[in-house]
Amino acid sequence: MKQERRSKQRSWLPLAMGAAGLATGLVIGGARAVKELEFSSEWEIDAPAERVFELLLDTRSYAGWWHGIVGRVDTGGQTLTVGTVVQGAARLPVGSIPLPALRFTVRFPQIERNQRIRARVTGDVTGIAEWVLVPQHQGVILKSNVRLRLTHPLVNLAALILPESAWRTNLEALLLEVRAGLRRALEFTEAEAVVSRR
Repeated sequence: MKQERRSKQRSWLPLAMGAAGLATGLVIGGARAVKELEFSSEWEIDAPAERVFELLLDTRSYAGWWHGIVGRVDTGGQTLTVGTVVQGAARLPVGSIPLPALRFTVRFPQIERNQRIRARVTGDVTGIAEWVLVPQHQGVILKSNVRLRLTHPLVNLAALILPESAWRTNLEALLLEVRAGLRRALEFTEAEAVVSRR
């Protein structure tokens, strides 16, 4: 009986090692096995385009409304410019799975006043992210377009294994949190402006 148990345990070992090897090979191997994240959102913001744009450019304000982002700006300025380089880290929201933080570098090849901020991301994630502002009535529609590839092997492996619905649900929750934080920050700056005008 002990011999049967041992033979059963041994039969699972090669299968488990083979599956782990295959998954690792897929992640480290071809580009087709790299997880791509692509999502867009549109938010109606009850604030002028100029105020929203200024807040998006203000590197000091990010910690207040985008809690998941931790980073530092390499240039000495307080606002984003075409020459700004940002070193950052963030955790992708995947439930309770303890994934390592993704480290990345962001550069801003395109900044169009009150219209668009486009960022190029390299590091553990690579791709493009942009904010697009479309004035509407008294406020603005803020569009967020993100297209990223996960190049961190462990995070990529988790992304390939987990169902798409888990990623989508968590990313949508993150975006809602960012939108709520941005709106709070804009309300705060609007209150400051009213007080300063008195």
